[in-house]
Amino acid sequence: MLRDECSFEITGMRECLQQKLDASEAQLARAETQLRTALSQWDEEQKYIQMAQTRLTRSGRAYIQYRKNQCSLAASLGGGAIGNALDIRRIACAAALNLQHAKLLLNASAEIPSK
Repeated sequence: MLRDECSFEITGMRECLQQKLDASEAQLARAETQLRTALSQWDEEQKYIQMAQTRLTRSGRAYIQYRKNQCSLAASLGGGAIGNALDIRRIACAAALNLQHAKLLLNASAEIPSK
């Protein structure tokens, strides 16, 4: 769990989690780029390549909305905690979901046979 990795003093925890969130966003962007590259080199008819690329774009937008809603829920599960604690829950959630989603995209790109 990412919060455990950053479980030193509270001011340092938020900074640590923010760094993990930034790194996870970069990793997610790289995974999406890798999948787009794999799709562009896919040994398949162009209409299927375009359909997959369009659906990847839609999926990315839906993922962002899902992450926002899911991490809003995670923050709310902090109950009456002070704002910083709730923000820590939200940031940790977003970083963890980004890493999971990046892994899914990388797995998908590994399954695409190239020309």
